[in-house]
Amino acid sequence: MQIASRKKNEMIFNFAKKTTRIIFACLIIFSLNISLRSESNQCVWKGVDKIIAVGDVHGAYDSFVKILKAAGLVDDMLKWSGGKTHLVQTGDIMDRGDYPKDVFDLVKRLEIEALEAGGKVHMLLGNHEEMNITGIVFRHPEYVSAKQFASFLPDDYRKKKENEFRSQLQKASKGDNNSDPSFLDSYFETKWRGLMDDKYIQGLYVNTFNSEYGRWLIEHNAVIKINDIIFSHGGISERYSTWPLQRINDVFRKELNEYRQAYIRRTQPRIQLEILYMPDSPLWNRDYVLKDEKTYGKIIDKILENLNANYMIIAHTPLGSPVILENEEDIISFRTRFDRKIWLIDTGISDYYYGILSYLRIENGKFKMSEWREKEYEEEEPFEPSQIAPEDMSREELEYFLKNAAVVDVNKGAVPGRTGAWKINLDNGEVRRSAMFKVVDETRPERLPDSYKYELAAYALDKLLDFQKIPAVIEREIEDTRGSLQIRIEDCIGLDEQQRKNITPPDSQAFVNALEEINVFENLVYNDRKELDDILIQEESWKIFRVDFSEAFSPIPNLIPEQKITRCSKTLFQNLQELPDKVIKARLEIYLNDEEMSALLSRKALIIKTLKKLIEDKGEGAVLF
Repeated sequence: MQIASRKKNEMIFNFAKKTTRIIFACLIIFSLNISLRSESNQCVWKGVDKIIAVGDVHGAYDSFVKILKAAGLVDDMLKWSGGKTHLVQTGDIMDRGDYPKDVFDLVKRLEIEALEAGGKVHMLLGNHEEMNITGIVFRHPEYVSAKQFASFLPDDYRKKKENEFRSQLQKASKGDNNSDPSFLDSYFETKWRGLMDDKYIQGLYVNTFNSEYGRWLIEHNAVIKINDIIFSHGGISERYSTWPLQRINDVFRKELNEYRQAYIRRTQPRIQLEILYMPDSPLWNRDYVLKDEKTYGKIIDKILENLNANYMIIAHTPLGSPVILENEEDIISFRTRFDRKIWLIDTGISDYYYGILSYLRIENGKFKMSEWREKEYEEEEPFEPSQIAPEDMSREELEYFLKNAAVVDVNKGAVPGRTGAWKINLDNGEVRRSAMFKVVDETRPERLPDSYKYELAAYALDKLLDFQKIPAVIEREIEDTRGSLQIRIEDCIGLDEQQRKNITPPDSQAFVNALEEINVFENLVYNDRKELDDILIQEESWKIFRVDFSEAFSPIPNLIPEQKITRCSKTLFQNLQELPDKVIKARLEIYLNDEEMSALLSRKALIIKTLKKLIEDKGEGAVLF
């Protein structure tokens, strides 16, 4: 009887296991075969009398609800009450905060209710939606809160783990009553945070998120136009302004879906990227916040002309203030740029930033920004670095400082960009300096390689060649996290700004020569120049630095097609010829794999061959300086 019962139980158990596998397999197949019917999504509307625009929410559900109520878009029951109003949420509902899932659920319902009332809810995609759909968000552990992490796990798995947590707590407390909700909430957060590095659980998170929300998100646009106004998360750069909006949305949707599928398949994507992850894409672009208004104004006019628009509304970069501006002119001055053509509506709604609730009302062609704070905000004292020029400290002294100086302040994800570097303030008792700390470590063959180890490899090669153009960087552990810590160059401008402002260097030929050397080095490590701002110019000394090598060392054995080598310094050319391959291997093998190393050495030989051929054809004086 017991044997029969045991066999029956085993049959039930095996059936349950098979059923679970079948369901999971069906979920994967279903996710892989998302129809791209949404390629024909409408992205242009005319004749809209009233628009409400809201910037980055970052999981702040309660604040989002208060904004919707204040704007007259929902009633006390959170039902749509906005009539024919168009609500535009410009992306980044995900990350930083705890409750993006609740925001999504509310938006889903309001989309239906608004449409029935003759209105419209437009939820655009931001870079944080992009990172979660493609699964790279875990390169930045500070982005995902423990509560967000748990909320997007399968319900049965989450309940099972929380029961385990309760059991562990009960045993640890030896039967004491620990039912206080706030205590349990904090305890669960700690336990979930401890599981967030687990690759299997990360996979559960991404696949569950995509099956329940990613499919829905991919149907949404990245850019739209209402009347004569463009709406985008980061802003449409000059390159994409020549594209029809429909093309931008269709290409981005296709690429996003391919990378989502590649994550499920655990394979390399089968598509050449045009928009996804591009620093100047409508999701990542920060030009409208960072560029100089006087020199960039003509480009803004050209962009708007290309788009047949008069205004652009963007978010992405929080512009907060400890003081709530009440005068309308002060608000307009603070929230607009380029003769009020660009509106910056990311006020830092989430408490992670400034806790400024806000919305932009556009009614009958008139713009009005409303903002308020419901909690007191304490602004931190600014960190003042020592006034030390780069030449005042040798490379060895800077390395020692980076390794040994006390960490005064850590600002995670403070540096704009996909890598999400931390800003670290350091003090050794005599010198105070800031540094950039990169923690992402996704080396090849990852689908989107990005690693602090490539920063260390580039600096090691700089030292071997006595290149002297990469700021000092060392490997260090900060807050139990290893990464590359690079000294920050103070009082500098980017090459982009120098060119736009047409600033003449004190020694034009030396400046041009330095750029030629950098071009040779970029080819050597295959780090194509995506942004001119990666070349920094120290304003007083006019010394030039090249930063950002976290995506360098491609396994491509050829030189960069768009960056032809035409000239080189005699010193760098000589050092390239005299540096043995075995020395490079010995120094960089801890950072590079065999394919990357082989490609690096091939490019080195190719650069030497290219320069020798140029010297033969043009003469040494025309090539070497």
